[in-house]
Amino acid sequence: FVKDFKAGTKDFNAAAGNYSRESNTLGELVAQKKLYFNFEVADFQVKVQKALGAAQDSSKFMNQELARAEKIANSFDGEQHTVANALYQQMSNAASDYNKKAEHLGTLHSQMKNLAGGESKIASTSPNWSEIQRVVSESERATFSLNELYKEFQNKTDQFRASTKGSN
Repeated sequence: FVKDFKAGTKDFNAAAGNYSRESNTLGELVAQKKLYFNFEVADFQVKVQKALGAAQDSSKFMNQELARAEKIANSFDGEQHTVANALYQQMSNAASDYNKKAEHLGTLHSQMKNLAGGESKIASTSPNWSEIQRVVSESERATFSLNELYKEFQNKTDQFRASTKGSN
């Protein structure tokens, strides 16, 4: 039994040594051939900050439109009030969804800052690479969603204006 154990241990150590050599060789090859990607953290942060600035401006505009629409909706009675108020609620919901998505984008900005740990570039060989890719992907989807939600708000605003045109 001891002989079998020693033989098994010897085989395992040999296999582990081979794996380690092959792993080091692969690592050297990746470094030599530059088979990795450097992610520019600053470029990402600037892009997200611009999107957040635009979102903040859009949110201010939405709040102004909502205040105007609420005032107009409340000036009506009966069926016209019901229709205007329903459209106002749709506008309000679109603005709320927009603001939530903008907050999520802000959270992603912070997550990237934490993942980067002060580094200006991150190589695709980094242990955090999959998490960095997730944050980048989510931020792109969030930016796209912000644009779509803004269009939705604009559409609802146009519907509200059309429904109240000439009434006030």
